[in-house]
Amino acid sequence: MQNFGFTLLETVITIALSTVMILILAGLAYNFSFVFSYQQNATQVAGGAGRVASETDALIRGASQVLSSHTIAGTTYTSGAGALVLALPSIDSSGAVIAGKSDYAVVYASSTSAYRLVAADAASSRVSGTKLLTNNLLALAFAFDNTDFTQVKGVGVDIKTETKTKQQTLDEHRYQVTYLRNH
Repeated sequence: MQNFGFTLLETVITIALSTVMILILAGLAYNFSFVFSYQQNATQVAGGAGRVASETDALIRGASQVLSSHTIAGTTYTSGAGALVLALPSIDSSGAVIAGKSDYAVVYASSTSAYRLVAADAASSRVSGTKLLTNNLLALAFAFDNTDFTQVKGVGVDIKTETKTKQQTLDEHRYQVTYLRNH
């Protein structure tokens, strides 16, 4: 008589090996998930600080003047430690300056977000609107090389972004000084 079944020992060994394989795969999946989440958050934090730094740098370099304040769409923005208000020469579609026309830009923080707001002159090719730069903001501070805004030539920008992931805090800190055009 032939026996076509499995013995109890063979069944127990198969189940034990399957359990070990499943536990190993579960551990790998958990580690992959943790590493992926960590890297994604680290990229978000560094990228947010980088976007704020590059946007403010580009705006400051192109600005003709730092303004003490300016009203855009009924809201008055004031330059200081928490906001930067700039006047930029309006440009046409070829990038040439339009004489006597100005666009206005504001970089400001609101809670844990940093924004760039542009109000372009009707003749300008710049696009008006608000752009979210980061939503991981811890602190945004501006420093000016002169208390008289009409005399400001350089602006210091201090950016701190932060997020928490699986009980770890990821942060990025950047500081830069940028000079206005022709200074």
